[in-house]
Amino acid sequence: MGKSITLSFDVKVGADYSAASGRIEVTIATGSGVDEGLAGLVAETWTGFTKTTTNVDTLTTSWVRRSVTVSTTAGHKELGILFQWTPVGTAGSNDWVELRNIQLEEGTVATPFEPRTVAAELVLCQRYYERLTKGILVVATTTGQAEGTCSWKVEKRVAPTLSQFATTGDELVSLGVGARQVTGISGSVAGVDGAYLVVQDSGSGYTANQLMVGYTADRWLVADAEIN
Repeated sequence: MGKSITLSFDVKVGADYSAASGRIEVTIATGSGVDEGLAGLVAETWTGFTKTTTNVDTLTTSWVRRSVTVSTTAGHKELGILFQWTPVGTAGSNDWVELRNIQLEEGTVATPFEPRTVAAELVLCQRYYERLTKGILVVATTTGQAEGTCSWKVEKRVAPTLSQFATTGDELVSLGVGARQVTGISGSVAGVDGAYLVVQDSGSGYTANQLMVGYTADRWLVADAEIN
C-alpha cells in the first residue's frame, strides 16, 4: 500500500446511546501478510500489524456523514476496519448505533458514496479472478494432449496464473470420445486478454484431431490475477 486512504460512512445513534463520550472508535489496520483473517485482525496478530484508531464524536439520532483518513504502510497487503465503542452503565431501550453507506477509497478526500450494481461489482472482481467452466474449445493434438485458446470475460489486471479448479471428474466431452478428464495444463500460456491452453489426459484417452468442449459447471480452469 503506502498510500493515503479515506473511509467514509453514515452513522446515527439511539436516544439512549451510552458509549463513553458518546463516540465510536474507528480502527483501520493493515498487515504485511495475506488473508490472515478476522480473528487475527481483532487479536492484532497479523504479520506486521499496524493500526490507526480515530475517535468519531458528535453523534446524533439523525444520520450524519463522517470520514477518517490515514496513511498506510508500504508493502502491506491486507487491510481491515473495526468500528468499536465502550458502553457505560445500564443500557436503555434505545442504546444502539447504526452504520450505512461505508466507502473506502484512495486519497485524502471523501467523495460521495457510490452505490454499485451487482453486475458492475462482478466485472470489477473478474479483473482479478475468473473461473472458466463450460464452453472452452480444444482440439486433441495427440491421444494425451489437446490445445486451444480462450478469452477472459474481463481484461485482467496482469497476466494471470493458471491452475485447475479440480483434477477429478470429467471436464471435456466430444461426440467421438465421450467425456474425458483434464489431468494437467502444463505448457499453457496466459495473457491479460486470454490464454493459449495445453491440456493433458494422463490416460491417453483423447483422439487426435478430435474437437472437444468443456462442459462441467463450476470446475475447470482458474485465472488468478490477485495482488499477492
